Amino acid sequence: MQKRNANEPLKKEDNIPNNCNIKSKGRKRKNGNNLNSTPDDKVRKLNFENRFKHEFAENFLAKWGVKFPDDFYDFYYFTQQNPENDIDAVGLAFTGPYDVLTEKIKKETELTKVELYMHGRFYYDLPEIITLLYSKDDNGFHIGYFRDAPDDVPQILVSNQSKMNGNLSICGDNIFAAVYGYSKKLLSKETRLTKSVNVFIKQLELFAKDHGYSLAATSQKINERKKKVKAICLNKIGLVIPVDKNGVGYRELPCSEKELKKLLQKITNAENDDSKNEAFDELQEIITLVQFANDECDYGMGYELGVNLFSHGDESLNRIVLHLLPLAYRLMGYELYSDILEKHLTDRKKDVSRSIITNV
Repeated sequence: MQKRNANEPLKKEDNIPNNCNIKSKGRKRKNGNNLNSTPDDKVRKLNFENRFKHEFAENFLAKWGVKFPDDFYDFYYFTQQNPENDIDAVGLAFTGPYDVLTEKIKKETELTKVELYMHGRFYYDLPEIITLLYSKDDNGFHIGYFRDAPDDVPQILVSNQSKMNGNLSICGDNIFAAVYGYSKKLLSKETRLTKSVNVFIKQLELFAKDHGYSLAATSQKINERKKKVKAICLNKIGLVIPVDKNGVGYRELPCSEKELKKLLQKITNAENDDSKNEAFDELQEIITLVQFANDECDYGMGYELGVNLFSHGDESLNRIVLHLLPLAYRLMGYELYSDILEKHLTDRKKDVSRSIITNV
């Protein structure tokens, strides 16, 4: 295989190596009123059929390429039952694919798949995130599904506060658990909202119990994912990286997370061009190793570095992210993620109000 010149930056048109074959990819007893139990799907009411799922599931699969789990539809159904269930009671609003249900986005929209994924996207949202809810307090807090691969059915929820940093927090394996955790924290901070928040929480608890949703922040699904994580990144939840049976697909970066963070801080905090260029030279040495790793089918190295640079968030790193991360996604077969990231980087703004698109 012809190796890429180590001194040349990665480019979208670089040939992708084609000799690598890496593919992505007991019933529990119900415990009374324990909100942290993991209910079996059979606990769900047998006579319950969510009309929103019946009406929109095929459309989401066709337009978004996603098979949304039941909690996506059931949570929206819950919020429509009476005014006490309105998420406005806890200062949240719908965005992303939920705006198809709220009719801000037409069911038969002409928007492309990538344009749909840009709706509601925040500064630190990787392509793996499907943004669902955001805080009206303009603090950048939002909640979304996190999918390790584009063809995964969403199974975990994460939150981020984009005005602070790129840290992600896992907050449950269904939307009820994520909103429950957020609401309980809100209750301890906003005394003026105590009554409405308490009523909302009570209603959510009853619905979750009736329909078999655990309100625990952790679960078997989350723990199973933790076991698969290959790289602990600056986003705090790590990456699941596809490797073959021989371990080909990933090699570690030549520096620790702490060392990389220190290097990136040198770039961000450089007092002059000489200091910044010196730090960029150190980073270029790592990028050169990524190019070698790509030639040898260890695509996960560039994936890890690219995600770390994106999560660090310094705007001066966006051009390097654009060279590294879309290519890594394509090499792993995640074309959709590559397209979403490239689109995001053309207009990546920290201004929260510009991140929430409402006129589609």
